[in-house]
Amino acid sequence: MLDKNGDFTQIGDLKKAKIRCYVKETYPKFLISDGTFFISGYFTKDWLKNSASNKIKITDLGEGLILINKWSIELCRVNSAEDFTSYSGIEMRLIIHDF
Repeated sequence: MLDKNGDFTQIGDLKKAKIRCYVKETYPKFLISDGTFFISGYFTKDWLKNSASNKIKITDLGEGLILINKWSIELCRVNSAEDFTSYSGIEMRLIIHDF
Protein backbone atom coordinates (compact mmCIF):
# COMPACT_ATOMS: atom_id res chain seq x y z
CA MET A 1 0.00 0.00 0.00
CA LEU A 2 2.80 2.40 0.84
CA ASP A 3 4.66 1.64 -2.40
CA LYS A 4 1.44 2.36 -4.35
CA ASN A 5 0.81 5.65 -2.48
CA GLY A 6 -2.28 4.21 -0.81
CA ASP A 7 -4.02 3.36 -4.11
CA PHE A 8 -5.77 0.03 -3.53
CA THR A 9 -6.62 -0.32 -7.23
CA GLN A 10 -2.90 -0.79 -7.94
CA ILE A 11 -2.58 -3.87 -5.70
CA GLY A 12 -3.56 -6.42 -8.38
CA ASP A 13 -4.21 -10.13 -7.70
CA LEU A 14 -3.76 -9.72 -3.96
CA LYS A 15 -7.31 -8.32 -3.83
CA LYS A 16 -8.68 -11.76 -4.76
CA ALA A 17 -7.00 -13.47 -1.79
CA LYS A 18 -9.18 -14.75 1.03
CA ILE A 19 -8.03 -13.88 4.52
CA ARG A 20 -8.39 -16.31 7.40
CA CYS A 21 -7.98 -14.47 10.67
CA TYR A 22 -8.64 -14.57 14.40
CA VAL A 23 -11.09 -12.05 15.88
CA LYS A 24 -9.27 -10.70 18.92
CA GLU A 25 -12.05 -8.36 20.04
CA THR A 26 -15.25 -6.87 18.71
CA TYR A 27 -15.67 -3.82 20.93
CA PRO A 28 -14.70 -0.96 21.01
CA LYS A 29 -12.83 -1.89 17.81
CA PHE A 30 -13.23 -4.92 15.61
CA LEU A 31 -9.66 -6.14 15.96
CA ILE A 32 -8.40 -9.06 13.89
CA SER A 33 -5.07 -10.85 13.83
CA ASP A 34 -3.04 -13.29 11.75
CA GLY A 35 -1.35 -14.49 14.93
CA THR A 36 1.42 -11.88 14.80
CA PHE A 37 -0.01 -8.55 13.71
CA PHE A 38 -3.29 -6.77 14.51
CA ILE A 39 -5.43 -4.61 12.25
CA SER A 40 -8.75 -2.85 12.72
CA GLY A 41 -11.59 -4.26 10.66
CA TYR A 42 -14.43 -2.06 9.42
CA PHE A 43 -17.65 -3.29 7.84
CA THR A 44 -19.39 -1.72 4.85
CA LYS A 45 -22.94 -0.42 5.15
CA ASP A 46 -24.11 -3.08 2.69
CA TRP A 47 -22.67 -5.85 4.86
CA LEU A 48 -24.37 -4.41 7.94
CA LYS A 49 -27.73 -4.36 6.11
CA ASN A 50 -27.30 -7.99 4.98
CA SER A 51 -26.10 -9.15 8.40
CA ALA A 52 -29.26 -7.80 10.01
CA SER A 53 -31.36 -10.01 7.74
CA ASN A 54 -29.02 -12.99 8.37
CA LYS A 55 -29.10 -12.33 12.13
CA ILE A 56 -25.30 -12.18 12.42
CA LYS A 57 -24.16 -10.25 15.49
CA ILE A 58 -20.67 -8.79 15.35
CA THR A 59 -20.25 -9.21 19.09
CA ASP A 60 -20.74 -13.00 18.73
CA LEU A 61 -17.63 -13.24 16.55
CA GLY A 62 -15.17 -12.52 19.40
CA GLU A 63 -12.34 -15.03 19.87
CA GLY A 64 -13.34 -16.93 16.75
CA LEU A 65 -11.93 -17.53 13.28
CA ILE A 66 -13.43 -15.93 10.19
CA LEU A 67 -12.68 -16.19 6.48
CA ILE A 68 -12.90 -12.84 4.73
CA ASN A 69 -13.91 -13.33 1.10
CA LYS A 70 -14.09 -9.76 -0.16
CA TRP A 71 -12.09 -6.88 1.31
CA SER A 72 -10.22 -3.67 0.61
CA ILE A 73 -7.62 -1.55 2.39
CA GLU A 74 -7.72 2.15 3.29
CA LEU A 75 -5.07 4.39 4.78
CA CYS A 76 -6.42 7.06 7.13
CA ARG A 77 -4.87 9.85 9.13
CA VAL A 78 -5.57 9.46 12.85
CA ASN A 79 -4.20 10.65 16.16
CA SER A 80 -1.66 7.96 17.08
CA ALA A 81 -1.82 8.96 20.73
CA GLU A 82 -5.45 7.82 20.79
CA ASP A 83 -5.33 4.93 18.30
CA PHE A 84 -2.96 2.08 19.14
CA THR A 85 -3.37 0.37 15.75
CA SER A 86 -1.77 3.33 13.98
CA TYR A 87 1.80 4.42 13.42
CA SER A 88 3.04 7.96 12.87
CA GLY A 89 -0.49 9.30 12.38
CA ILE A 90 -1.56 6.70 9.77
CA GLU A 91 -3.86 3.74 10.29
CA MET A 92 -4.26 0.93 7.77
CA ARG A 93 -7.89 -0.27 7.84
CA LEU A 94 -9.22 -3.54 6.52
CA ILE A 95 -12.65 -2.86 5.02
CA ILE A 96 -14.73 -6.05 5.12
CA HIS A 97 -17.28 -6.42 2.33
CA ASP A 98 -18.09 -10.11 2.84
CA PHE A 99 -17.05 -13.03 5.06
